[in-house]
Amino acid sequence: MNFTIDLAKLGEMSVLKILIIGTFFLLGLIIWRLPQILEQWHKFKS
Repeated sequence: MNFTIDLAKLGEMSVLKILIIGTFFLLGLIIWRLPQILEQWHKFKS
């Protein structure tokens, strides 16, 4: 019984870690690409 509870906790932790890492990765990617995105947006608007 304890094993399944620990496994569930481990699963939740790994999912949480993946979500956090994914969020930071996306933020970093957006910040890295931001100048190009803004440049394209200005070209698109004009």
